[in-house]
Amino acid sequence: MQFATPKGNVQFELPALAAAAAPATLTLPIPVHVRVDGARQAAQAAELAARLGMLDLANRLNNVSIALTNLAQELSNAVFKSQALASSDAILALLDVDAFLADVGRDLAFARDQLRDANTNEQVRDAIVGYQFPLWDLQSMLDAVARHGFTAVLDPNTATALPGAAARYFVGLQNTGSETTTSALSDKT
Repeated sequence: MQFATPKGNVQFELPALAAAAAPATLTLPIPVHVRVDGARQAAQAAELAARLGMLDLANRLNNVSIALTNLAQELSNAVFKSQALASSDAILALLDVDAFLADVGRDLAFARDQLRDANTNEQVRDAIVGYQFPLWDLQSMLDAVARHGFTAVLDPNTATALPGAAARYFVGLQNTGSETTTSALSDKT
């Protein structure tokens, strides 16, 4: 049995009985998963963002996953590099306006800057790998939201209280996550 690959042919010997029963030519689809650190974390974070209804973020994460995968296959391709940078900038803009996710933006910006400044194939490869850490953090944060997310309501959202007088508020919490979550309210800052 012989397989044709881009790098040449690979041959396997089959036992006589198995070879006699096999047709002369057999075409089989063989799915191959290419693992590119950084791109894999982006794809996993995209799945979580989509489940949370954060479709803009999910789409941008998918874009950066594709761009990093393409760039990993052609390290000197300026188009793939610019696509990865543009997708990263779009993700950073979305993270910047989300108080919960903004912290991961700093690390992602560092990874983006490393890629922007990379001039050699080795530097590009290292920069792609550098994406895995902030994107893993983002994935972990999105997973926490999926498991323990909640919405809070404060009604009214403002009140004036005279010294010694109470101001009454209605506080509502709704668990939007997938796991039981205990919340504690406190007047401590």
